[in-house]
Amino acid sequence: MENGSLFSADEIWTEDNMRTLERTFAVELFGEGTFITKLVEQLADHPAPVRQLGIEILYLELLCERDTGRESKLATLGMVAPLLPDGVSIPADLDEILAGGIANYGSGKQRRDAYVRFLLRFARRAKQVSASGPTDFEDPWWFRSLVREVGTSTDQLQANAVLHLCFPEVFDVVLSSTQRHQLLRTFRDIPDVAAAQDDDHKLIALRSELLVGLPTPVSNLYDEGLQAVWNGKRNPLWEEVIVAMRHDPGSVAPHVESDATWPPLDADLLADVARLRPDGGALSWEASLVEAGARLLAVGTRTRSWSAVAGALGRAMADRPPAVDDVPKATAAADAASELGLRRATRDLAEGLLVGWDWLQETIDALARKRQLILYGPPGTGKTYVAQALARHLTEGGGGHRLLQFHPS
Repeated sequence: MENGSLFSADEIWTEDNMRTLERTFAVELFGEGTFITKLVEQLADHPAPVRQLGIEILYLELLCERDTGRESKLATLGMVAPLLPDGVSIPADLDEILAGGIANYGSGKQRRDAYVRFLLRFARRAKQVSASGPTDFEDPWWFRSLVREVGTSTDQLQANAVLHLCFPEVFDVVLSSTQRHQLLRTFRDIPDVAAAQDDDHKLIALRSELLVGLPTPVSNLYDEGLQAVWNGKRNPLWEEVIVAMRHDPGSVAPHVESDATWPPLDADLLADVARLRPDGGALSWEASLVEAGARLLAVGTRTRSWSAVAGALGRAMADRPPAVDDVPKATAAADAASELGLRRATRDLAEGLLVGWDWLQETIDALARKRQLILYGPPGTGKTYVAQALARHLTEGGGGHRLLQFHPS
């Protein structure tokens, strides 16, 4: 592997430079202030090539963050840019692609120091392996073994990002371990998913099933209708409806003719289906049919026609219409939240924070009931990030918030 550079024609990614930088970074960045402040302090006393290496690694980490805008990324890099050697800057082509990214990092951004250390360890180990014997960097599973060799529990999101970046057709864009668990738990009864040897193979099996198990192939695991199945709160009423649909001879029998066209909107049925969602979220007609089809697929039942899905769904709801008393009533906390004018949690907010919608809504309800919250956990796990994002969400329609930091001294 070459010793070159992302930003210049110099030899920057050398074993000596990486070893020096790895010793400096150690287990964590020391000092006061933000991650960037501490990074600048750690790099300042190093020779110019080592400083440049540290900044290039930071660039690679930021490149992966889809939910950080280009201007914000450039602002972060601008804080360390004075440490670059004279005449060295980010090339124009690398500047432009900062507008993209691989996935939403959400509260995972609080672990950037761990991600930078992972990228450094991985690059150094890859060079060592290349120098010591045969390698197969084009084999995704060999490459995964190398990633796992240097990865830890705190940098798993970044490790998954590297895998997806290098082998997007093999390793999925779902980077959060929490979301992977939710997704695979929901679809664990699909035979090929259950039989797969590990999570990566299970995701491959699931993606393959989503291409053939629904009337219209679904390739995006964050599809609105699909996500309502795996990233929402469980509702026993849905389970009753799905049982009825599975036994409907007109919906899923092998003789049903394949038909990917969408049936005409049934507004009454759409409203009934919306009541089955614990968050009361409204989906489009097409997304609601995808949700119903995906729920059938989750219990091992494929569908071939959206019209057949709509018909079976309508009959199942008519046979057992969800009475008002069946739908979970607003709790005292929810009433209090309404009185205080607190906004309900949204799926977009939950996805951005990499937490479940139900947990987020329960947190808002607890705040309404107790008028205060305490988020606890180890340092660097995103408590402040979540609290600030939640405060912005709750005060978006009016009111305000501020950050007050207490020091032990």
